Amino acid sequence: MGVNASRLFGLAALIAAVAGTWLLSLAGLLRLPDGLLYDQLVRLAPSAGGRPGVLLIEGHPSQQLEEGAWLALVENLEGLGASRIAFSFFPDKVTEQFYQRLEAKPGLLFGRPLPAGGAAEPAPLPEAAQGRNLQVGLVAQPPSRHGVHRLQPGAYRVGAEQVPSLVALAAGRPAAEPFLVNCNGGGERLPRVSLERALQGGLVADLVRGRVVLIGLTDPATGPFLHIPGKPAAETVSLLHFQGLAVESLLGAGPIATTGAAGRLIWIAVIALLALFVYQGVRVRFAALFTAAALAAYCALAWGLLGYARYWPPLAEAATIQGLMFLLLFTRKSELETAALRDALYGTSLTLQQRVFPSNILQSQDYWSQVAVMVNQILDLNRLIFLERVAGNHRVREVRAIHCSLEDIREQRRDFQRHPYSSAIDKGSPLLLPRDFLAPGSVAEEQYLVALTFAGEVQGFWAFGVEPAKKSALPLFDEAVQAFGEQIGELLYHRQQWLERSKAEKSLFSRYLRLEGGDRAYLELKKGITLLERRLNRLEDLFRGLETATILYDLFGRVLQVNREMTELMEAAGLAPFEMTALDFTVAVTGQDPASTRRVLERIILESGEATLPAELPGHPQRRFLLKIRPLKIQESPGGEENFPFSLQGILSELVDVTDLANIWQVKKGLIKGVHDRLGEQLLGVEEALGRLEKSTDQAEREGSLQALRLSVTEAGSSLLQVQQVLQTSEDVEIVRHSPVDVRRALQEAAKRLGETAERRNIGFSFDLPDPLLPIFVPAEEFAEVLNGILGFLIGDAVENSELRIRFAVEGHYQRLSLVNTGFGLPAERFRACLFGDETLSGKEFQRLRRAVRLVRLWGGQVEGSSEVGVGTRVDLRLQGFI
Repeated sequence: MGVNASRLFGLAALIAAVAGTWLLSLAGLLRLPDGLLYDQLVRLAPSAGGRPGVLLIEGHPSQQLEEGAWLALVENLEGLGASRIAFSFFPDKVTEQFYQRLEAKPGLLFGRPLPAGGAAEPAPLPEAAQGRNLQVGLVAQPPSRHGVHRLQPGAYRVGAEQVPSLVALAAGRPAAEPFLVNCNGGGERLPRVSLERALQGGLVADLVRGRVVLIGLTDPATGPFLHIPGKPAAETVSLLHFQGLAVESLLGAGPIATTGAAGRLIWIAVIALLALFVYQGVRVRFAALFTAAALAAYCALAWGLLGYARYWPPLAEAATIQGLMFLLLFTRKSELETAALRDALYGTSLTLQQRVFPSNILQSQDYWSQVAVMVNQILDLNRLIFLERVAGNHRVREVRAIHCSLEDIREQRRDFQRHPYSSAIDKGSPLLLPRDFLAPGSVAEEQYLVALTFAGEVQGFWAFGVEPAKKSALPLFDEAVQAFGEQIGELLYHRQQWLERSKAEKSLFSRYLRLEGGDRAYLELKKGITLLERRLNRLEDLFRGLETATILYDLFGRVLQVNREMTELMEAAGLAPFEMTALDFTVAVTGQDPASTRRVLERIILESGEATLPAELPGHPQRRFLLKIRPLKIQESPGGEENFPFSLQGILSELVDVTDLANIWQVKKGLIKGVHDRLGEQLLGVEEALGRLEKSTDQAEREGSLQALRLSVTEAGSSLLQVQQVLQTSEDVEIVRHSPVDVRRALQEAAKRLGETAERRNIGFSFDLPDPLLPIFVPAEEFAEVLNGILGFLIGDAVENSELRIRFAVEGHYQRLSLVNTGFGLPAERFRACLFGDETLSGKEFQRLRRAVRLVRLWGGQVEGSSEVGVGTRVDLRLQGFI
């Protein structure tokens, strides 16, 4: 709906509701509810006060009296003061003289029956009455609406004439249109006398004087009997009784007045206009109560007008327009609120997806670009092209290229049942291609093709070019490429499955079969809640998985959160953090006295400061820690349900492990001592050479002393230069690249990491290490990885109850580390292929072993290895020493 249409909705709703209700009224579709409401309120309405103006004399059709009896009855009624006497029939067994005598009486009326069924002519007059000047009105069964008789016609159309009804003549008030008969109180207020009693002198003047007397015959067995308003469905009245009520309605203040078409339109418009303004600023519950109260008020008003003003308002129309305005306005209001809520839900869900989590790669429109970036940032390829399988076909098409064009593939068939695609599928690993598969590039490169498969199905292909130097820089390039290919193939498979599921979920037919048709904003709400839950779970997992031991206390001394690392440290130290306040915890791990610790916490809380303190934990004598304490501030929202003292959510304490830094410092101290000793030896050699040079007179001996002197000076300078380089490199606290590594400690830590695996097979470690043991100059973390890879392979190859022998020896500026087991061994050629070959390895142990070999070579070291079946395996590392 446009903006202008939305602004005019109120006016459009008003006009539509008013016009619709009025048309329903004009079409007569509201007659049934209006009649039902009228009948109920007539029963409850008070009867008219005062003396009724009608007397009913009712007899049986078998009571056909002689002429004299009827004349006597008429004379008696006249004598008692009847204002009018109306026979609803023409008596039988009378002569012409009877009518002759009665025609002279102006207040005497006769009823001429009008046959039912819509006959155009009334029944003929009796022969005796023909030609007499009698006052004759028509008598007919009144019309009914849904089985209830409420209206009495004032006249009937006979041919081209309007003939008055007997009721209108008896009341002396002509009425052309049908009118509502006043049946208030059930219509039981009219006096009735049987014909037999009237003939026997049972009439008195007080009963007859001034009243219109209606005389009629009714057969109790055949009727007719009528249902009138105010009477239960099981009760009926005779036609004479209804005629009497009609005459009484005309004699009094008039019949029950109704509202014409124009009046009904005014009623409808006024109520609609009031509802339009009242419903604007209220809630649904109040509006529903207001609507119910308005309907009750309309009913009360209609009851009052009916009982005291003889006016029947358009109650059905009033109730209809009130309910219709309620439905229209609050349906519109509900639509606007639902639309706003839907927009909020969709916006929240989108915001959560954009801010809380990156979009799912399976749902991303830029799927291939993300996959390409993932691959390129690890493998550093010159160029790459991804091809995906055409659905339902054995061909592939290019979808994404980086650092090149999609047209760089020279092979045009794109049929994966042909070479080279089929060869890549059969090999199951990266296939080295001829250099003409891709268009010539700007640098020399090796070209590969990888089949992207999953569950035996081809999902696509991956073609790329890489410089040999870049390839050699990654220790397990081929294995990494194969692993990426397997993962991308699986991603492609899951993406295809997701696309099929998404298509099925978006199918309108499928949604309706699953009873999920219509608005699905609730799914967005569920998605938003799920995202928040996942976000919370990830944050909790992240906090628990932090390697820095962390604990969060509130200002009331309660532990809010503690991660896994802190829990393990506290358990090993015999401390229970959940039973300690922040003060107790700080005192326990730092060893400070409580007074000093309180001063620290006071500064943190009052001044929002931070503190760093040295810490030592019981149970961890070899480790060194720093305790960092800082306040965790929050931004309090106005009117928030939580109040935080000092605007602090708590105190965050972190135990930072600085053992590696302490070890580096110890290594530097050892290095300085080693350099001091080495330089001392070299300077002693210089001193001895100078002494020999001074004492010697032989030219050859002097030249030898000079040569020894130059060698000592050169070695001393080289040692100083190397120490300077190491000290500059080690200034950064991150042990990332080359730095002095304590071989003894590194071997002990590696044996400890692999100790559980070795113990299961009862394999021991034998160390042959010199003392003192000078450090080697390699990347510390990578050296640990190398030891893990080689020792893990040797343990897996060793026989049970054997010993793994580790020997360290100095060879000039290099140091040799030998690792030997007694085990099953491998054929020599196969073992050398595992160490130095290029073919892809499948086993994790072999991959780790090859990565270790390539890392050592990247450092500038050397690797030698041998293996013999039934004897065991040996690996020698020749590494650069520090001095």
